[in-house]
Amino acid sequence: MLLLSALTSPSALIWKEYLAEKEEKDLEAMAQHSGELEDFPIQSLDGVLEQTYAEHNNNPPIKYTLTDTAREAFFKFAKPQDHLANSQGAAIDVEANVNNSKRNKLVLRLALRMHVLYDRLIKALELQTGPASHSIGLNTLNMAIVMIQSLEIYKGMSRM
Repeated sequence: MLLLSALTSPSALIWKEYLAEKEEKDLEAMAQHSGELEDFPIQSLDGVLEQTYAEHNNNPPIKYTLTDTAREAFFKFAKPQDHLANSQGAAIDVEANVNNSKRNKLVLRLALRMHVLYDRLIKALELQTGPASHSIGLNTLNMAIVMIQSLEIYKGMSRM
């Protein structure tokens, strides 16, 4: 009985009307945004990826470099882990160096891909065109390092 009176009270009816109006306005906004998307010059991510592929597969190859701060951060990251105790001798050192080398290459590859993708997406949102800058910044490198480290942690957890 109390629940029925609460649902039919004036405040509950006002709340229901408010929600209905809000839903109608949301639907109108969605329709407007849908119309704007149809006029947007990029209709799919495939077009962006095809343009990126065409731009980066030409002669001479495009060379990317790290900015000075990014280079310094990469060298700090890539420095061998001297503080780890080694009880099994040189065999582990060789394996660790191979793993560090693979990890470092992965970081650089991921940083490059992130740099080009972010640049392409930012330009698409701002309705601009043109090639990506040829220097990879510190923020992009740090994101790549964090992602590789996270994947290494997940890999270690899966071995447990």
